[in-house]
Amino acid sequence: MKVEFADSDGEVIFKTQTNDVSGLLAAAKGEAIMFGTKRFTYTSHVLNHYELLEIGMEQQLTIYMKR
Repeated sequence: MKVEFADSDGEVIFKTQTNDVSGLLAAAKGEAIMFGTKRFTYTSHVLNHYELLEIGMEQQLTIYMKR
């Protein structure tokens, strides 16, 4: 599944793809995550479903973080 980390303004901080969504989400809910030299903490997440004509149904998890 595609996963995006975004700040509270919706700006994408980091994009990745994973098969372990629950593990990644559990890690994001931990004390903090470092992206480069910046420290972020979890605020919320949203799971989106959308349909692409070429490949069918797609899911994307967006995890919102704050500094």
